[in-house]
Amino acid sequence: MVVFPLGHVAVGVGLTYYTLAGLLNRTTVEVSGGALRIRHAPLPWKGNRLIPGHEISQLFCEEKQSRGKNGSVHRAYHLQAVVGHERRRISLLSLEEPAQALYLEQRLEEELGIVDRAVPGELKAV
Repeated sequence: MVVFPLGHVAVGVGLTYYTLAGLLNRTTVEVSGGALRIRHAPLPWKGNRLIPGHEISQLFCEEKQSRGKNGSVHRAYHLQAVVGHERRRISLLSLEEPAQALYLEQRLEEELGIVDRAVPGELKAV
């Protein structure tokens, strides 16, 4: 009997935190000491990363589309990293404008000394 109300409280707390993080948090992307750091602050949130530059073999952007209930299409542009010997793809962050994502990819590759190579499915500059 007590579990049911506690479940509602937990969901309420989770939704409140999610909303506050979405409103208050800002994402910082920086290259320092040869490493790429991505931080979401001031509230702790998933996606904080510190990746040594030598582990990143490529950065690229990918377009993701989703449909709303009314049929509208939403596009997001994800900055991805190919990391390690197994070439894992890690999503670093999501942006709303393709020009922002492509610019950030280019600047980070310059800062980290990564030679730009084509990745299947990547967003092409227009």
